[in-house]
Amino acid sequence: MATVNSMANTGSTANGSPSGQWSQQAGAGGGLTATAPLAQDVCRAQAAMFLQRIHAWLERTIPSVPQLAQFVPATMAAVELYRTRRDQESLAQAYLVVQMLQQVIALNPGLPPL
Repeated sequence: MATVNSMANTGSTANGSPSGQWSQQAGAGGGLTATAPLAQDVCRAQAAMFLQRIHAWLERTIPSVPQLAQFVPATMAAVELYRTRRDQESLAQAYLVVQMLQQVIALNPGLPPL
């Protein structure tokens, strides 16, 4: 099976002749680099969504359950990573916080859903 890099120059016209279309759109190394910024944007958007949800949930629940403040430092670490545009790391950290909060919610059914 061909790899993406080996297929980079295999574009063809309707009659089957090579078009060179892929070589013009591919990056310098023959890879598809146009998708990298899009993936980064998606990652950043997901991190933002998680961080907003975590913030709203903690803001709502900490006044009645102060023990939940223990999740603030991990959340702030994710926010700092987001601010410095380390989006993949921010998303991973935010996801970790969400997983921990989901476990706490599962053990305490009186807590609101995240």
